[in-house]
Amino acid sequence: MKFLILLLCLIGCEKSGTNESQIYRSVPSIKDGVSFQTLQEFILKPQCISCHGWVADESQVRMRVVQGNLNASTLYVQLASGKMPKGAGALSQQQLKLVEGYIMGAGTNVPPPIPLKPTFKSLKVHLFDKSCTMCHNDNSTRLDSFAHYETVVEESSDILSAIENYEMPPLDAEGNPKAPVPSEEVLAAFKEWIVIGMPEN
Repeated sequence: MKFLILLLCLIGCEKSGTNESQIYRSVPSIKDGVSFQTLQEFILKPQCISCHGWVADESQVRMRVVQGNLNASTLYVQLASGKMPKGAGALSQQQLKLVEGYIMGAGTNVPPPIPLKPTFKSLKVHLFDKSCTMCHNDNSTRLDSFAHYETVVEESSDILSAIENYEMPPLDAEGNPKAPVPSEEVLAAFKEWIVIGMPEN
């Protein structure tokens, strides 16, 4: 009888897809850097993809990452706080180190950051990708994507008003911004961009 109960438990776990072997597997050393493939294999697929399909696309993941800056990277902030993965245990320190290695670009050739200027190309990196496209992206069915120049130009006044009135980025249930709040320097560059005619490059 005990054997039958144990067998049924094992079969139930296998069918339910709990995937413990993947979730709790040991992560590799980051001494040689962390590629997206490694991050995906050890963190994103076992921990995130069941709810967030976009983690399969590195361009979408990079929208939540500010290269070299952990505290400004939404992906890291959510994982380090324990808010994600939702409904599961927080990542271990070893797993977080893997995420840190990817964001910091350890052992990889990371291009120099784009300087902050009143151009869409610069503001896309410093403002929209960092604070807006977590919600306003091409995968959204109800919000316009701020990844595109034409859309931002058309909605620039509304975007500025929402930022100045603290309506964007939106707040979570605990009253914390869901994305990094633009700095005064970034907001000033956005205002200047509007005044000088909103150049693309």
